[in-house]
Amino acid sequence: MLLATSTSGCLTFVFESDGSVQRPGWSATVTCAAPPTCAAPSALTAPTVTDTTADLAWTAGGTETEWDVEVGLPGFTPDTMTAEVTVLGITPTPDTLVSGLLPNTDYEYYVRAVCDLADTSIYIGPFTFTTACAAFTAPYFEDFETFVTSTTFVEDECWSASATAGFDWNVDGAGSTPSTGKTAHWQQIVV
Repeated sequence: MLLATSTSGCLTFVFESDGSVQRPGWSATVTCAAPPTCAAPSALTAPTVTDTTADLAWTAGGTETEWDVEVGLPGFTPDTMTAEVTVLGITPTPDTLVSGLLPNTDYEYYVRAVCDLADTSIYIGPFTFTTACAAFTAPYFEDFETFVTSTTFVEDECWSASATAGFDWNVDGAGSTPSTGKTAHWQQIVV
């Protein structure tokens, strides 16, 4: 949503291109109406994230003491019933703990202020966060066969490689994981 900053209510659209991508036209729906009377929150954060929970916080947009929060996979649209987690009527402080999230997963969240039953702000967001990797239960087997083809190990599936000289590991284009006959050291990433 764009809000006019000019008292005339005029909106100016400016398009710039470096010419590297060419697409046909664009469309927009423009509605002229009074701006919302309920100020939107700002400064969305996720200060503490575990493998299945996230503490979400934001700054109130005005004097409101109630908010709605929607959490979903990247690209979801708030207020369309497509969120993974919806928390309505959060009071009295601008924060909430959401649970039931999946480990090692990217999420986005949006927040709107509730000033009155019929007066809410626009949704603000998205703020993106990633849940931590879950701890593995021993014994655990990882054959690394599903990792991306690469001559240098890329952090993947909650694993990282130590950067110790003399060790080598790669995934070749044939899908096998040959080593050079040396022992590699692996560690699980736990945040």
